[in-house]
Parts: sequence; structure tokens; C-alpha cells
Amino acid sequence: MRESIYSRSVCRIVSIGLHPFVIPTVAVILLLFGPTILYPLSLPAKGILVGVVAIDTLLLPLGVIGILQGTGVIKDRSLQERKQRIIPIAVVALCYGLCILFLSKIIFAYLISRFVIAALCCVVTAGIITLFWKISLHMTSIGGMLGMLFAMCITGLGNLQYTLILFLILAGILAGVRLQMGSHTPLQIAAGFLLGFLLTTGFVLLF
Repeated sequence: MRESIYSRSVCRIVSIGLHPFVIPTVAVILLLFGPTILYPLSLPAKGILVGVVAIDTLLLPLGVIGILQGTGVIKDRSLQERKQRIIPIAVVALCYGLCILFLSKIIFAYLISRFVIAALCCVVTAGIITLFWKISLHMTSIGGMLGMLFAMCITGLGNLQYTLILFLILAGILAGVRLQMGSHTPLQIAAGFLLGFLLTTGFVLLF
């Protein structure tokens, strides 16, 4: 019994730590403070970029969805039901659009903006798929993170090979956790990962 409770607690911690709301801010921090072409930016400039992304892709969606849950618009707090995910996905898409709007006014935010646009494409595509089928949003998010890291490495815009390996391992752990929690099937896990990875890689490389 204790082992079961412990396992559930670990699964929750991993799911929260690698939550789709968290990943964009982590990605931007890696782009700004890791060995990339953005590293020379001043600390105030980096602070502005992290702040804009954190507010629009983490705090704002959390706040709005919290209000929706509190008012009963969203009844399933864990969003296990496919239909319950549609409104939160729409909220996230709007918040991402707002983030892109703010970033477009910052001259040195081009690369960050491109990543957020790719993330928005992932959110919209996942939202369309969710109308018909439940796809793993966690795996879409971390797949997008890996797609960004992969694109940065092969274009020479960043020396993030070790970070790429680390997040590949974390993606495997997250996939196992989501399966263990019964949140998704293996196909939903694989589809989410491929969607995030391929869309983000393609967008960053082609645009």
C-alpha cells in the first residue's frame, strides 16, 4: 500500500515538473542561459523574455483555467476526459497568441518568438485532434522541447547535445509515468511525442 502511494506521488511529481505549462518557460531559459547564440544577451533582456513567456504560457493559463475550474465550467480537474480538454486547449492557444504578440514587439526576441509560434502550432494541431481522439499533451509538449533542442544542435545555433540527451531520458520517464497513471495508451503517447517533435523541428528549421 505504501509503495503504491509512493509510486503515485512520484508520478504526480514527474507529471507536474514536466507539465505542458512548465515546458515553454524551461525551454526559453535553456535558450537564453545555455550555450546558444542568445547567451550574449544582457541579463535585463533575458529577464524580459523569460518574464513574458512565463506570464503568458504559465501563469496566465493557470489562472484562467483555475477560474474555469472554480466556477464549474471545467469539472474534471485532471482533464482525463477528452471533451474536458477542449476549453483549456483553446485558452492555452489564446495565451500563446498573446505571447507571440508581445514578443513581436521585441527586436531581439526573434528566435524565442519562432519557438513559441511552433508551440502554438502544436497546441492548435493537438486541439483539433482532441476533437476526435485523446492525444497526450504532456508528450506533445516535451516532444516540442526535444524538437527545439534538436533543431538548435543541427543548425549550429546552440551546443545543446547533452541537454538533448537529458530531455530524451526525461521524455522516456514521462512516457512511462503517463502510462502507469493510466492517462494514455502507448499509441496516444507516441502520437503526442511525434506531433510535438516533428512540428517544432520542421517549423524551426524551415521558418
